[in-house]
Amino acid sequence: MTKDVLTEQHGTGIRYLIRTFTDSVPLEIVDGMKKTMHILSGNGWHMRERGYMPIELELGKEYQMKGNLERGVDELVVRIQLT
Repeated sequence: MTKDVLTEQHGTGIRYLIRTFTDSVPLEIVDGMKKTMHILSGNGWHMRERGYMPIELELGKEYQMKGNLERGVDELVVRIQLT
């Protein structure tokens, strides 16, 4: 399950989607979204691209959105810039 909140960076006009994941899901890129996500919170989550070992997602880092998210200990919250 996912929950989305649309927000704007103060004074810049840059729009972001704050997305919260509670379960393992395939990552989907929708028109108008950049292809990277910035990890805001969440522990133990992994991203697995087909044919590759999963990588653990670290707070404060950006990742290309590809593959599937594998559930961690708690909710995963990411920021995705909108174009």
